[in-house]
Amino acid sequence: MSLPAAAGIEGSPWLQVEVRVGGIVAHAQTLIDVSTAGLRPADVHALRVACKRLRALWRMLEPGFGPGVTRPAERALRDAARELAGQRQAWVLVKSLESLQHKADRRQDRVLAADLAGRLTEALGAEAAVATPGPLLRGVFGQQLPALAALPGGPPSVEDLLAGILHGAQRARKLGRRAGRRGEAVLWHRCRRWVKYEHYQLELALRPNGVLRQRHRRLERLGVLLGRHQDGYDLERQLGGGEMAASLPAPAASALAAWRAHRDTGRLLKCVRRRQQRLLRRIEKSFEVLYDGGRGGFEAALRAALIRT
Repeated sequence: MSLPAAAGIEGSPWLQVEVRVGGIVAHAQTLIDVSTAGLRPADVHALRVACKRLRALWRMLEPGFGPGVTRPAERALRDAARELAGQRQAWVLVKSLESLQHKADRRQDRVLAADLAGRLTEALGAEAAVATPGPLLRGVFGQQLPALAALPGGPPSVEDLLAGILHGAQRARKLGRRAGRRGEAVLWHRCRRWVKYEHYQLELALRPNGVLRQRHRRLERLGVLLGRHQDGYDLERQLGGGEMAASLPAPAASALAAWRAHRDTGRLLKCVRRRQQRLLRRIEKSFEVLYDGGRGGFEAALRAALIRT
């Protein structure tokens, strides 16, 4: 979901960034403060997205201020989001199976997916409904505005913001091209991170319009496709057992292991892999539209938009 327009903000683009960061922090802190009965799946998703938006901010600042200034804050956000990773993996696993239950081409595949989704949901029980924010997550959002206020040399310039956004776009381009050549899912996952960073950076630093609005929408679509691909890759590894399956909450891990021992895991894996191949073709096409064109037009439009903000 895009951030709301920061109407009425005048001055440098950094002022707009600060206002929007303040909104992200306030919303995240409210979710945590009212979570005495636990975080719902939608709350967990919102908090993880908040961490990603703020990580995108610190990555945008890295070319101008250096990793020594930006990496501690960015890694603190990464570590805080990881406190919710295990519970999220269980929810995503169930949702991926439910999607196969409705969309798999073959009836037997749909039956297998529905059976496993039901067993996991039953095993998780009350754990499927709530999660608990850990100490890192509780503290990290309150650190953001003070850390930005303490940037050495004062607020970033337009050139700093421009360099940061272009750096992220270049990282996404390189990783996606490498992923396409090698056919490695893990490289697409790393590419996705930088695609999402650029998407969030455009929202933070300006109001995308014209060429940038079109790019912003394409980034969002590519991010969704890459997210589905990552969820499918995780499902594939979880069905195969090993470390990925063991990282699930204990009830889900036990239910998955019992199911794998008695059902046709190989058939469901083949179904997942067919779906992954179809997704990959869509990803490669979307990536080509975004990143295989010339950089000059994008850079000029970005510079003009930052100056206008």
